[in-house]
Amino acid sequence: MTQPQRPRPPAVLAELRRYRATGGHGLPDHLTLAGLRPLPGGRNNTVYAWTPAPGRDTQIIKLYKDGERGRGEREWAALVALHAARPGDAPAPLWADLDHPRPAIGMSRLPGVPLPELDTGRYGTALPALAALHRRIHHMPIPGALAKVPRAGSWAHPAAHRRVADRTRRRR
Repeated sequence: MTQPQRPRPPAVLAELRRYRATGGHGLPDHLTLAGLRPLPGGRNNTVYAWTPAPGRDTQIIKLYKDGERGRGEREWAALVALHAARPGDAPAPLWADLDHPRPAIGMSRLPGVPLPELDTGRYGTALPALAALHRRIHHMPIPGALAKVPRAGSWAHPAAHRRVADRTRRRR
């Protein structure tokens, strides 16, 4: 699934990939000065907010640990489909660099505050709104090519068959 893309930031991606390959955490000064800041979360990837220049929109850069299991391709396809069906409910897909051993995607930043940073007095409205958003997204019909992509971890995905076979062998 494709979409017209903004140009990806090759210098920023090269520096991020080089830094992550060394096992570094946080960010060195030259990347912070380039407008990058790490965001919390991401078990199988690292996530950064990037403001390319003062006054420009902040992008989110998601850098995947590796290209295995097609995580980047699946997320890109989902972002394209969600943005087409429900603009504003999910980040807009901006660019994808999926042919690299450490794939990356860029997306818009949605307004708001991460739940851990939200004033607990606002949970009463924020949590029901989040639940309603999840319902809208999960009830969205899955379009064309995306409908044929097996969910990683589901029984339809080949990796799930391998995991079950491995567990069965270990129990014997």
